[in-house]
Amino acid sequence: MAVIHRALFTWLLVMLFLVFVALRVDLKTQWSWFVVFVPIWIYDSILLLYILYQIAQHLKGGRVVSNIPIQRKLWYLLAWALKVSFQVLLCVYQDSSVKDRMRLFYVLTPLICLLSLGSLDVLYVLVRGRLRYHDPSDM
Repeated sequence: MAVIHRALFTWLLVMLFLVFVALRVDLKTQWSWFVVFVPIWIYDSILLLYILYQIAQHLKGGRVVSNIPIQRKLWYLLAWALKVSFQVLLCVYQDSSVKDRMRLFYVLTPLICLLSLGSLDVLYVLVRGRLRYHDPSDM
């Protein structure tokens, strides 16, 4: 699939999701929040299949699809799991009456972990790149 097709498909799902959220928030529909998130679930399912395919190709040792190390691919899988767990917890929190028993902190914990780990990953990549291309004569 060409890059333009992937971009258009992504934008279509995002726009559909935003329309569903607007309809739900304006109380035009009484849909479950799980139904509202269906475009995101579709995108996440395709993303999971792609990540698992990349990991399987790497472990099989056959044709090299990319030069991305296995640690990076496992990081993608962990980030996907944290994102989906946040979405599920958010839908459960919004749909049911657990708001009395469940604090919002527990719903946001996977998102906080994802953002923290993502920030550490960016810092690691920047520092590693800086050390790799550092020229001692610059000082």
